[in-house]
Amino acid sequence: MNAISAFANGTFDPGAFNTSEYGMNAFEMQYVYKSYKDAPLHPYVLKYWKARDVKKKIYDLGNHGRVYSVLSPLQAEMGRSYPVIYCYHDSSDDIFCAETYGYSDLIAKEKLICVYPEYHLKELKGLEDDFRYIMHQLEENGYAVDRERIYVTGFGYGASASAKLTVRLKDRLAGTGLVCGAHIFRGSELAGILKESVKESCPRQALICIGGKMDGKNIWPLEEEAYITTFNQWMLKFAQAENYQQISLARSQDIFHNSEDRVKREFGLDFDHTWMDYMEGTYWYCGQYENVSKVPVARFISVEGLPHIHCKNVAVQVWEYLKRFRRDPAFGTLEYIQEKETQQPF
Repeated sequence: MNAISAFANGTFDPGAFNTSEYGMNAFEMQYVYKSYKDAPLHPYVLKYWKARDVKKKIYDLGNHGRVYSVLSPLQAEMGRSYPVIYCYHDSSDDIFCAETYGYSDLIAKEKLICVYPEYHLKELKGLEDDFRYIMHQLEENGYAVDRERIYVTGFGYGASASAKLTVRLKDRLAGTGLVCGAHIFRGSELAGILKESVKESCPRQALICIGGKMDGKNIWPLEEEAYITTFNQWMLKFAQAENYQQISLARSQDIFHNSEDRVKREFGLDFDHTWMDYMEGTYWYCGQYENVSKVPVARFISVEGLPHIHCKNVAVQVWEYLKRFRRDPAFGTLEYIQEKETQQPF
C-alpha cells in the first residue's frame, strides 16, 4: 500500500501501524476496493453499498474518455435536496479507491451525495469545466442537489486539485477539505494562482486541512519563507480571519520550538483556539482560526502516527467541519450554520 512508504521520517513503524486501531480501520475501509478494484460495478460491490443504504452509479464524463462515480442515498426522500461532497483522489489512487476514503460511509446517516471524478493528474486542467458538467448532469439524472451546500475535498495530489477548484470557483463552493494538505502551501501551483487573483475580490472560504503526522506530504511547520507567504495569502484573502496576524518564518520557528501550547508547537502556527482529541487509539492535534464572532474560518488537524492514508475519522472530521457552511448561490456569501440551524453570515 502506498500509505506505508509515504512517511515523514524514519521513526514510522509499519508493524505498529498495521496492528493499531486506526491502521486496522484504514485497511478495513479499503477491503471492497482491494478485492474488486478491477470490477467497480461487480455485484458484490453494489451489494456492499446497498447494505449501507447507498446506491452507486458510474457515468461518462462527456466525450473525454473519463468517468465519474456517484454514490447517494438508496432511497431519495421526496422534496429533499442533498449536499454534495466532490472528492478528488490521490495520484496513486483512482476514483474507486476514493469511494473508500470514508465519505461514502456517511451518506445514509448524513444524507449526502458523494461524487468522485477522474481528472487530469499531470496538468490539473479543466477542473472547472468538469465540475460544471458533472453538477449539470447530476440534476439532469434526477439527483436533488442542494446548490448551497457543495463541498470539495481531495487527498494528496487531489488536495492540490481541491485548492485550485476553490480558487477558480470561489463563489460556488461552500467549503474545502484538504487531506494531507500541508504540501499545497509548498508548491508553486497554489502560489501562482494566488498571485494571479490578488486583485480580484473574493468571498470568504471555509477550510479544513488535516493529515497524518507520519505523512511525508503533510509536514509541519512550513520550513521556508515562500511557503509561509503562500499560507499568509490564503489566510488573509480566502479565510479572511479578522484576528489573523501575518506570520514570518522566524515567528513560526519560535512557536514550533518555544510555545507552551502543544498544538501550536505541532504546526508552528499561532491559532486562536486549540484542543486535543483521542480517537481510534491515537491523539489528534486540532487548531483553528476564528473570526470576531468565534466562527471557525480555518481548521488544522494533525493525527499522531498516521501515514499517507485515510483512517475512519479523517472523513468524519472533514464533514463535521464543512457541513456547518452554506454558500448563497445568488450572492456568493458564506453563512455558518449554528448547531440549532440558525444562520450566521460572516
